[in-house]
Amino acid sequence: MISGKALSLLAVALLTSACVAPRSASDSPKQATVQLVSDSYVVKLGKRGKTMSAAEKQDLDNYLSNLGNLRNIEFSVRRTHRGMALASLAPVERELIARGADAGKVVRLAEIGVDYPGELADVEVIAKHYVAVVPACPDQSVPADPLGNSNLNSSNFGCATASALALQVADPRDLAHGRDTGNANGAHSAGAVNRYETDQVKSIDDDTSSQSQTTQMSK
Repeated sequence: MISGKALSLLAVALLTSACVAPRSASDSPKQATVQLVSDSYVVKLGKRGKTMSAAEKQDLDNYLSNLGNLRNIEFSVRRTHRGMALASLAPVERELIARGADAGKVVRLAEIGVDYPGELADVEVIAKHYVAVVPACPDQSVPADPLGNSNLNSSNFGCATASALALQVADPRDLAHGRDTGNANGAHSAGAVNRYETDQVKSIDDDTSSQSQTTQMSK
């Protein structure tokens, strides 16, 4: 048999749950989003397809300067006509790397840009890079309800954090997916395990105590 006190507590719990609205997707905090932007530029080589004129190098510089940090951009180069050899792409690849592109992100495509009305020695450069998009802030469409019982966030919740992240991230691609881990050093890892098992763990260098003593002496 349920006691009167238990019934009272149950009634309070039911009343509270009835007054609290469940959270919804629209109640989630603002987040910075990422978009993949792609555009192309055609490099005009000499007739023999081995050199670039000074004017063309300047035009390429102007194009690349508008892309931002070239280390974060994925470049693809491809021929514009079937009569070109794949080796014809090498001068353009060298120019991209010399201007700051990551050699590991410069890819040579075997496909050909068909129906291109340019010259035989033209090379197409395709640049793909990620752009962080700032959320629509401030958003006061749903105000906060600190004294009510709706249990919902305001529509502006998370705006400052998301906006700061989108504006400060060095490589927006990191917001889409993480980077691969670097190569591990097995010898160092095994050495650490061996020192732990033999009770010879290295102490952590800590200069805090010596710095504090020096500060006190200076006073």
